[in-house]
Amino acid sequence: MINSLSMAAAGGIIAGKLAYGAMQQFSHTAATKIAYAAQTTGSANTYAWVAFGIGLAVAVAIFLYTYKEEKQEIVNFKCLPWEPAIGGADCEECNKDVMRPCTEYRCKSLGQACELINPGTTEEACVYKGRNE
Repeated sequence: MINSLSMAAAGGIIAGKLAYGAMQQFSHTAATKIAYAAQTTGSANTYAWVAFGIGLAVAVAIFLYTYKEEKQEIVNFKCLPWEPAIGGADCEECNKDVMRPCTEYRCKSLGQACELINPGTTEEACVYKGRNE
């Protein structure tokens, strides 16, 4: 909120000063009969009020664009060792991936009852070793 307010204040002040300077510069040219009439009717502060309005509008726009509500939340994180699922219902998933060979690590990570049979051969497979127990 503080960042949004400070950016809005700075932007509003800069925009107001630029608008005020531009209006004064514009009023000294021959093409501004309307502005000259407003200045000569006793409302010399018209430029200041218009510049204030422009600065205020810019400040509000910057604030609305940059403000965001934040909330803090406490999250507890525990880094524990991986424990595969109990059983071996997913053991066969290791054998289905033709792009990656089934290793003992991949096989055992799918379930506690998974076992790699025929390691080091072309008949290597991950199976559920306690299916009937």
